[in-house]
Amino acid sequence: MLATGCKKKEAASTSTGSVGSGSPTVVIVDSGADPANAAGSAAPPAGSGVASTNPPPKIGTGDPASLAALTAIKLPLPTGVATTLAWQDVSVVNADGDRRSNLEDGEDHIMSVHILDCRQTILKDYISKPANERGDNGYCFDPPTGMLKGFDLIAPTGAVQRAVRAGNITVIATAGTSGDKRVKTDGLAAWLEMLDLAAIARM
Repeated sequence: MLATGCKKKEAASTSTGSVGSGSPTVVIVDSGADPANAAGSAAPPAGSGVASTNPPPKIGTGDPASLAALTAIKLPLPTGVATTLAWQDVSVVNADGDRRSNLEDGEDHIMSVHILDCRQTILKDYISKPANERGDNGYCFDPPTGMLKGFDLIAPTGAVQRAVRAGNITVIATAGTSGDKRVKTDGLAAWLEMLDLAAIARM
């Protein structure tokens, strides 16, 4: 089951503070607006973004990171998840510049991760598309709503996703549909923080 990219509406809220125990402050801006473009990456409402000091990714230009390089990125287990579980790559869709992985426990889908290199040539096709037609590719274009370890954090309004953009690569984390909600949306930024974002940015 590939759940990466799906969006579910959450109760609107506005929060500013730390996400995850012991993590640095992560500022998330949520305007509470109705997520009209919930089919893709929800572009934050005007005025809700933060200033980024990072250069924008190269959209559709240059050589994307190889699948081997992306597969070498270690995906940590979310806090509280049994250590007997393991990430499973979705090999049928994975390619250079594009890695998707699921974390499952039997029939329970706990979490999905999509590692997307914005340099893929196909991204050029999305430059002129509206936000609600870009899907996960939209995270290469969306303005940040916060910062995480010095990198752009994107927290779409009303979605069960969080994304961090490190250099030309965007990592998109999606809370799963497991009945016990072992991974909740407000814990996704803490999971993204566990990644070696500086190394990912150098790819």
